[in-house]
Order: sequence, then C-alpha cells, then structure tokens
Amino acid sequence: MMRKFIYSFIDFLFYLKNKKKINKINRILKNNNLKLKKNILFQIDQKGQLQHVLGLINLLLKNNNCNYLYLSSNSDFQFLKKIIDKRIVLIDNRYTKFLKKIDICIKCNFEDIKPKNSISIFIGHGFQGKRNFFPKKYFEDIDHIFLYGPSHFRILKYYMRKVKFNINKIKFWKTGYSNYDDQFNNIYNISEIKKELNIKNNKINILYAPSWESNASLRTNGHEIIKKFSELKIYNFIIKLHPTLLVDKESPSYNFYTGGVNWVKKISSYENKYENIYFYRNLKINPLFKLCKLMITDFSGVALGFMLENKPVIFYNAKKIFDDDLISSGYEKNFANNPLLNNGINYGLSISNISELSFAIKNLLVNKKYYLKKIINLKKDILYNPGRGSEFSYKFLNKIISN
Repeated sequence: MMRKFIYSFIDFLFYLKNKKKINKINRILKNNNLKLKKNILFQIDQKGQLQHVLGLINLLLKNNNCNYLYLSSNSDFQFLKKIIDKRIVLIDNRYTKFLKKIDICIKCNFEDIKPKNSISIFIGHGFQGKRNFFPKKYFEDIDHIFLYGPSHFRILKYYMRKVKFNINKIKFWKTGYSNYDDQFNNIYNISEIKKELNIKNNKINILYAPSWESNASLRTNGHEIIKKFSELKIYNFIIKLHPTLLVDKESPSYNFYTGGVNWVKKISSYENKYENIYFYRNLKINPLFKLCKLMITDFSGVALGFMLENKPVIFYNAKKIFDDDLISSGYEKNFANNPLLNNGINYGLSISNISELSFAIKNLLVNKKYYLKKIINLKKDILYNPGRGSEFSYKFLNKIISN
C-alpha cells in the first residue's frame, strides 16, 4: 500500500513538472477526436522496435486514417525523426499515463502500460523465446494480440496459463510478421548490400548475430570468437549487433543491456583490424539473410528468420544456463531443453567450443541438405501470411477501430 502511494506521489510530481507539455498533447488529442479521427499511439521503447511496426505506420499514413499518429519512446527521439511526416507527434513515454484521449495503443513491449480507457494491441518485437514467465498484470493490460504464426500462439498460451490468466479475455489475430515482409517479397538487392559493407570479393559470407544477454557469446568471449573468425580467411564474417546493444547511453537500461560497453566502437575496431571482418550498422538484419550462406548465433530468435531462407544455423554455447539476474526477470534456466522457447536450436548444429567452429562451418556447408530437411516442418509453424504481415495488420486494425 505504501509503495503504491509513493509511486502515485512520484507520478504527481512528474505531472506538475511537465504539466504544460502534457496538456498541450491532450489538447491536440481532444481536437483530433472532434474531427472524428482516431488517436493511435505506438509505444516504441528502443530503436530496434521501430522496424516491427513501421509497415503498419506507413499504411496508416498512406491511407490517411488519422490526422495524427503518436509515437512514444523511453529514449532518444532521433531514430523516430526519420519518419518525416507532419502527422507524426513524438511523445516521451513517461507522459502516456497522463494522456486522456488515446483510442488505440499499439505496444511492442509487454511491460508498457496503455493510457487509461484506450484499446491496447500487442505486436511485439521479435519471435518470443528464452523467457518462460511474464507477470499476469502485463496480460491484463492487453486487449488484442497480433500473432506471427502458430508457434507464437502456443508460446503466448504457455505464458498465460502459467500465471492462470484467462486467455479468452484477449482477442488474437492471425496477422503474420510485418518485419519479414520485405524479405519474402525479395526487396533486398545483394549487390547493394555488398557495396554498403564494402565487400569486394566473392568469398562465402557468414553472419554472426549474437544475442545481447550478459551470458551471450559476444559479452562472454566475443574477442576470442572474432579472433577465430579472422583466422578463417576463406570466409567473410559479417557482424550484426542485437538492437538492444545499441541502446542510448542516456537510457536507464544502458548498463543492463550493454554491460557498459560501447559495442559500436568495439566492433568497428575489429573491422578495421581484420580484413575479413565486416560490421553491418543498420538496425534491420533481414537483408543479411539474403547475402549470407550461414548464420552463427547463440540463442537469438533471428535464427528462425534465417532458417526461413532455407539456410542452416550454428548455435554456439546456446545451452549455457542463464545468469540469476535474467532468471529473476522471467528467463528459463535451461531454456535450450524446451523446444517451445529455444528459438530453433533443435534444427541447427550446436557447438560448445570455439575450436569446433571451423569443422562446424565446413560440415554445414557440405551437408546443407540434411539440416534443411529438419527446417521444413519448422517453417510451416513460424509465419502466417508470409510477405503480407503489414497488409493483414492494417486490415485487422481497421476491424478493431470500426468495432
């Protein structure tokens, strides 16, 4: 009771300090309602989350469904300013609880809390995996969920049953995954990607896409891994950082996500030092799925997206037990043994030592067909509406609005 009072008092002080800005936004919201247009808020906490809703945002703007779209964030707004449109209003995420006239709130994080009296839609920011627990209160704040595919639905049901949440309180929509639309629609140009990376040879390209967690491969022995890459000179190794490793230094979550390391600076130094190491700086990983023949990761969900290209994955040290800080926040201790949550580890080749890397790469490239047979069944389970995720998200959002 005392904690609730303290939080309410802190909120009150925050409101007083930012009253002018909050009231200005509320006036815009009220005027928009008078014009019979819906107020739609997208809660986008970090840079990497924008790509998961950008297709839907562009369709809403293109079809003139609103006078304004509201984008809120916990961090620097520079990445949101890339969406140049006078109908975009940028809002500090801390203001959202004080907004009075939001009709639809679309969120990428379970943790985000919708404004009062709004309808909330959860889209997420990647294939669910690794975690086995979310507090019940998160599901109580959601009205609709846009599903990537059948496996996504099973994982969400698993979460909800674990906390005894009534699954019938949420409406599920089979939208697909809009972030993968361009990948399926063959929008990416391999020559342009190579030019962007300054790759001027015809070596086999291998993607290294580690996860961000404190016990993931990059943060535990990334130096040794990249040094090994540099010794395998017959290949190009392209490093793609997890978006949360790029979180702004001013963010309160900076140390948690990055370990206090400037990873852009660190990986850039490896790129400058070794001739076969390339650093891909864009947020969106999907173009590299077209360029690369093989992926190396630890336990990142992007492995599933790579397998959608009929390409094999090496999982390095994927079965490592999560640290206590991650387990306390909902991660499953031995998640690799749970096929529902292990991000496709059963469908790739697992290794536990850097010395195994060279042989594992040769093995997968030579015996690719063996691993692809395993992937076939997985592909059917990952996605609804391949290449049309944004289209179906827009279609179902309009149904929700009209109701």
